Amino acid sequence: MFIREVMTPCPTHIEGSVLVSEAIYLMAEKGIRHLPVVDRNRLAGVLTERDAKLAQMIERAGGKPPTALDVCCRDPYVVFDDTDIAEVSKIMADRKLDYALVADKNAGCVGILTTVDICRLVHLLYQEIRQEDLSGTPPNQH
Repeated sequence: MFIREVMTPCPTHIEGSVLVSEAIYLMAEKGIRHLPVVDRNRLAGVLTERDAKLAQMIERAGGKPPTALDVCCRDPYVVFDDTDIAEVSKIMADRKLDYALVADKNAGCVGILTTVDICRLVHLLYQEIRQEDLSGTPPNQH
């Protein structure tokens, strides 16, 4: 199974100059926890909800308002959309990563694979196995 079959397609992204407080609002509005950050039309990193909220707490303690570029992870794990899900999930587990950005060979960033996406896949696979066990035949042969 390829990453493109499991990933969340076309994630929302933000410019690096956007204030973290605005990024937090956008994440809440979209129901997401990761935002690719673009600077000068190039991927600069990924801002996570956790890092954004931590930066906001520091700002409230008297610091200057940080931007997405100030706070984002500058070295995200990036994979191609035709990479096998088993390979990527193993690397994510080994490195304790919460996400992988997904690119295609032509268009750049086309999605994001998160631990939530992987949990959904595990749930679907478990349901298929369970259905097969209950019926005695694979689900696609009913």
